[in-house]
Amino acid sequence: MTTEAISTSTLTSVVARVLLGVLAVLVIAWVGVLLRDLEVGKDAVASRDAGRLEDARVLDPSLYWDQVRAGVLLLNGDADAAAAQAEQLVRAEPDNAVAWSVLRAATRRTDPGRAAEATRALRRLNPLSAP
Repeated sequence: MTTEAISTSTLTSVVARVLLGVLAVLVIAWVGVLLRDLEVGKDAVASRDAGRLEDARVLDPSLYWDQVRAGVLLLNGDADAAAAQAEQLVRAEPDNAVAWSVLRAATRRTDPGRAAEATRALRRLNPLSAP
């Protein structure tokens, strides 16, 4: 092997290791952000502060915190806001049983027809344990 071939091979190896190191640092940072989101979300739920739940969504592409927010709004007695949040969730994820449950509970008194639709959706999603 020539020195040029060894240098190219060494350079390729170093570049690959550096890129792997950078990727590892990025993944660790992202996990750190998600753990921070979890702590912020837990504190917001414990204090029933639906507004602070938005802070728990940093770099989290899931709809989990929207789902939690709908539940907190319902617990706080704001059935209209909980229903609106649950409506957005069931449009985005029609197979989300938790969102349908919140929608059912939030509309039970104000919109019995929509609550019945939510009940049917729950039965479709889980026929053995739906209401």
